[in-house]
Amino acid sequence: MLAVINDTGILVVLVAVVLLFGASRIPKLARNLGEASREFKHAQDDALTTTQPTALPVPETVTMTRSELDALLASRNAAVVQPGTARSVS
Repeated sequence: MLAVINDTGILVVLVAVVLLFGASRIPKLARNLGEASREFKHAQDDALTTTQPTALPVPETVTMTRSELDALLASRNAAVVQPGTARSVS
């Protein structure tokens, strides 16, 4: 179980912070900590709003008969030059 920090413990931590960083740097340290916290929260909010699920577009359904598909494939195959064969240029 975590120990409860009482008034004496908080005082000891504050004295240690003052000794480590100096009294002049504590306001700057607190300001930087606040700015970092705000920036983190802002980035977290942006990430949550940009990752909202969006509806995907419904693909267009194409219907054609078997004969239309065969004709389309035949026209594509005729347009492709087979390796090793020459096409006459008119």
